[in-house]
Amino acid sequence: MSSDGALKASPSIFPGATISSRFRIERLLGRGSMGAVWLARHLGLDLDVAVKFIDAALRNEQDHRARFIREAQSAARITSPHVVSVLDSGDDAGRLYIAMEYLDGEDLGSFLERNGQLSLEVTARVVAHACRGLSKAHALGIAHRDIKPENLFLCGDADDGGFLLKILDFGVAKAESSVGSLTSTSAGQLIGSPAYMSPEQARGLTELDGRSDLFSLAVVAYHCLTGRTPFLGDSLADLLLSIVGSDPEPISMRDPRLPRALDGWFERALQKDPSRRYQSAKEMAQAFELVAGQRSSSSPDYGMASMFPALGNGRASSPEDLSVSRNSSMRVAAGSGSVSNDTASPGIAPILSQLAEVGHVLGVGLVSPRLRPLAHHSNAGLPAMIFGAIAERVQSALQAFENVEAARARALALYFQNASVHVRWIGDHALIVVGTEQAHPTVLTVSVNTAAGRLQTCVEQAGGAAAAFAPRLSAAAPVPGGRGFGSSPLASAGPLSPTVRGVRTRSEK
Repeated sequence: MSSDGALKASPSIFPGATISSRFRIERLLGRGSMGAVWLARHLGLDLDVAVKFIDAALRNEQDHRARFIREAQSAARITSPHVVSVLDSGDDAGRLYIAMEYLDGEDLGSFLERNGQLSLEVTARVVAHACRGLSKAHALGIAHRDIKPENLFLCGDADDGGFLLKILDFGVAKAESSVGSLTSTSAGQLIGSPAYMSPEQARGLTELDGRSDLFSLAVVAYHCLTGRTPFLGDSLADLLLSIVGSDPEPISMRDPRLPRALDGWFERALQKDPSRRYQSAKEMAQAFELVAGQRSSSSPDYGMASMFPALGNGRASSPEDLSVSRNSSMRVAAGSGSVSNDTASPGIAPILSQLAEVGHVLGVGLVSPRLRPLAHHSNAGLPAMIFGAIAERVQSALQAFENVEAARARALALYFQNASVHVRWIGDHALIVVGTEQAHPTVLTVSVNTAAGRLQTCVEQAGGAAAAFAPRLSAAAPVPGGRGFGSSPLASAGPLSPTVRGVRTRSEK
């Protein structure tokens, strides 16, 4: 049968159509270079899914069919909350499709169009989440080969900074063991989006690995922070020559407000020689966190566990001792809930307890100006010392920032691989909340505000924070090595100012 005959014989796609007796088409979500994505209802599971179809004109093109099938196979192999989940794929009477989880949000490309450029904190979250997804793919020998803003989807409220990033479109991905027999992977054929290509892609090389993805992600990060890509050209040829032979303008020259340390990060991430770049997504993410001020010290661990030197029993912690799984459960050495209240006020305990019951909250603690945990509540088993350690790390990190000045009613949020830490100051005491990365930012903000308001009422009724949170026993020494909130600019300047770079601050109402 001719190609035209095949197209005429193939059923069309329209609202109300049923695909493979499992998916009922609802409405068009968008179109791409290879096809269209529709919202559909999974009839068996009774849930919304996104179904991607290859364009009718490409159905009988072997190269495009293979690329479409490869997208389903590659994404299905990767188990990560930062890669879109593939639920099913098939051929329904000529309608080649991939059924994926339905994502609510927008892609990074659209977000950049609306905002021009992004803050360092938001960019750090983009890099961290993308690196986690790429780390999983690269571990399986899969290189994406088309990392660009349009293939990075921000689930949730991107404007509020509480998004979860997922990598889309593994259509040009290639496993290291696959045979490059397709025209799309033949020598001299450009694979990927030109502005975000690695030098090896710009040269048309076929032997690419994950380091090519890391170069592209660095280009995305540069775009996020400056509003433009680092390599430019009046034509495709000029652009490719720039990628292969030119060094980008240092990012601190593009925006003097950015830390100079970022220049070194981009210099390495955008090296022409893959062997001189960051060699893994994990290494690249850790380095960005450090230069962006997202973590106060270096650590070999790739997650929140690296913040704490020990658990309650005194032995060294490890990712197995303190880790958040995909379903947001938590395993700690204690293995059960942990509660304490060393303050003279019995009203502190129920306030912390109620906040600890909020979805995806792992624990909450009240810490004195000398970094002593006065009270805490954790259904996940976080011991009291964890909150003192967090306070110490936060205090150490603050010393690296400039312009710490008075700004009442502010909150601080730090994001790590699989958890977030939120700090709200009540007078000179710190209310610290530890949650998983799935914690909804709006729900958590409202909950923290409510708890802070109740604690503030206790302060006003007692005539001051010292009286309201007075410990039952005499004040203990601060956490070893800690200098205490009282010995820092924070004590005289008040809570963290929104002018501090590299750390998120949010106005609280």
